[in-house]
Amino acid sequence: MTQVLRSWWLIACAAVMSSSALLADVTGSILGVVTDPTAAVVQGVQITATNVDTNLVTETTTDSAGQYRLLSLPIGRYKLQATFSGFQTYVATGIVLSVDEQRRVDIVLNVGATQQEVSVSASAVQVETTNTQLGEVIDEKKILELPLLGRRYLDLFGLQPGVAPAGTRGEGPGTISVNGQRENSNGFLVNGGDVSGAANFEAGVQPNLDAVQEFRLITNGFDAEYGRFSGALMNAITKSGTNKIHGAAFEFLRNDKMDSRGFFDPAKGALKKNQFGYAVGGPAFKDKLFWFTDYQGDRQVNAGTASEVQVLSLAERQGNVGVQNLSGTVTGSYWAQVLSKRLARQVQVDEPYSAVFPDGIIPTSAFSPATNGTIGFIPTPNAGDNIFASAAVSKKSIDHKVGQRVDFLNKSTGNWSGYYYFDDFSRLDPYGASSFPTGFGSDDRDRNQLGTLSNTHIFSPMAVNDFRLSYTRLVARSVPAGSVAPSLESMGFITGAGTLGINNAGPTGGFRIRTP
Repeated sequence: MTQVLRSWWLIACAAVMSSSALLADVTGSILGVVTDPTAAVVQGVQITATNVDTNLVTETTTDSAGQYRLLSLPIGRYKLQATFSGFQTYVATGIVLSVDEQRRVDIVLNVGATQQEVSVSASAVQVETTNTQLGEVIDEKKILELPLLGRRYLDLFGLQPGVAPAGTRGEGPGTISVNGQRENSNGFLVNGGDVSGAANFEAGVQPNLDAVQEFRLITNGFDAEYGRFSGALMNAITKSGTNKIHGAAFEFLRNDKMDSRGFFDPAKGALKKNQFGYAVGGPAFKDKLFWFTDYQGDRQVNAGTASEVQVLSLAERQGNVGVQNLSGTVTGSYWAQVLSKRLARQVQVDEPYSAVFPDGIIPTSAFSPATNGTIGFIPTPNAGDNIFASAAVSKKSIDHKVGQRVDFLNKSTGNWSGYYYFDDFSRLDPYGASSFPTGFGSDDRDRNQLGTLSNTHIFSPMAVNDFRLSYTRLVARSVPAGSVAPSLESMGFITGAGTLGINNAGPTGGFRIRTP
């Protein structure tokens, strides 16, 4: 029994520490073969990769086949160096490592003194030969320089083939069709943490645009670790601090001063949108501890446009509809009995309504309880005989997004990285989910949080442990604001099971969705 348990323990350790598990969510790798001018492989070459921004140094040596592999490297800019006695030192610069990338750099060593150096500038474009996944990396340059309405980097999905330009079902950010798959068949990762929504697999966490280093959208040929999704997988990485302080501050303003009134609109509504914030990072201890923090605030007032709606005239509210508008006949004995009771006279089946109300006036005593209960919620005309003209009613929203990342580089314990994201959103909608002119306000409040902690420890060129812990919490809440919608019973409707009226279904009061 002890031998069996020991075998299973070794298998589990091998699975965790194998290189296949390091096709990592948030890192990349550099690999290649070292040869001499005769194309013979060279064993024992010292390979060193140095991160230009943080001075993180990772070393390995070539094996008997001349191959080397530097695993679990944080994304960024690297310098690669190869040294071996009797050969000139090889230095490659300009290597930009992207998320989940296996960058191949084959090295040819020339005979000469070690003090001599051969410098090579890496090509920015490389054909992928080590991975079958289809997709593209959207880097910082594209994220910041391409025009985006609302500063949503998810809108850049449309740059890749097979991606529909926009979602049609309105199930949340990121719910777009990829390669003909359903719009809620996509997955979303931020710094290795799953941030997909519980209801529609929408992007529950969207960091500040200036805090995103890059993201990869994989559209086909997923590795086994992404087997949950049939559409696409978005893997975003936020920026980390470097040995130099770098950052940006921004303010965007949009309002209605230059807007025109719509052709069919009597007036234009208010529009004012402010987006502001910052993103800055730097070293706490040079070459060891780095920080990066960001904030984005969003204030928006959007009134849409004013409108004119046809409502009941004052005469119609009293039952004076005009005999010319009374068509049809009394149908059924039950309805004839109801009218007879309300009018205190006998009404016959199939009697024309123009005969029941010969002067075109329906007395209020003939109104149904539902009519009496709902007519008070219909506004009276204020523009003409039967027109209600409304001023534009503003929807107001406030959004706060905060992100904080800390990176600690240490050879003995491995490299640590922690990230926390907090998004607090509130919106006051005067009409809620109702339509004009009968609307009841709603107060919508969302609070989304993400926390990740990871450690990458390189034990040897053949053994790397990658530990990652993430916690995502998405909360959406909507409660009535202002006038509360009345119950159907109070408006005179017959309700309840076993009746011919309306059977209530669905939640009552506040509606809340929680995902741990």
